[in-house]
Amino acid sequence: MTFQEEVRLKKAKICLQQALTDYVDSLLINGDCHKAFALYDRQTDASLRIKAYSVLMECGDCASAQDWMSSFNPEDDEMMDYVTVQGINIKRLCNPRTFTPSEEDLYTLYPLTQEVYPYAAYARSLWHILTGESIFLPLPGITRDVKQRSVSDDAGSWSLYPNPTSGQLTITFDAPIESGQILITDQLGRCIKEHVIEKQSEYQLNVSNYDSGVHYVRVSTGDRLVYIDKFIVQ
Repeated sequence: MTFQEEVRLKKAKICLQQALTDYVDSLLINGDCHKAFALYDRQTDASLRIKAYSVLMECGDCASAQDWMSSFNPEDDEMMDYVTVQGINIKRLCNPRTFTPSEEDLYTLYPLTQEVYPYAAYARSLWHILTGESIFLPLPGITRDVKQRSVSDDAGSWSLYPNPTSGQLTITFDAPIESGQILITDQLGRCIKEHVIEKQSEYQLNVSNYDSGVHYVRVSTGDRLVYIDKFIVQ
């Protein structure tokens, strides 16, 4: 099969999936939950069949959704992790007033938040809902327009000092930042602190109450990451 044929095939598949989604949505609008569920449940593609669970939740049938999810056993490990996450999420959605995550729930969920495949985003979202903690994984790569400074003195006009530190940490920018944000995370990617930048060329952080170890600082303007570095708290 040529590249052009593969592209056409993928486009056709996307169109068919969209048509199926639109049809199911129309069934749900008309209250035909049974037919909408059946259309997804008979799919052979696990990524489509899993939507049968979403239909049951949309229709408010928590008991059936729990039973269906517990019997769904995809061969793909990533999809199975998603099933594990939703198994915890169902309990939350079906009992919003009384649900409290158990230690076992959190123990099961946390390792899944550290994965880098797309389905892991669901684990990180649920972790944030349950604990209030935001998890940001170290970036696999940094684009050219993102500045990164090491401890070296010749790393450019951005600076982060003193590093290591146990008290005050100063970040100096290569130019004044009109409006931006500084995000501090620990080594596990959990959000420690957020700071707003307005018309500043440097920013001072008090890290005396941070746990010792490696931390990361990310500076963003709008939705664009412009600087990333790490520092050590002694």
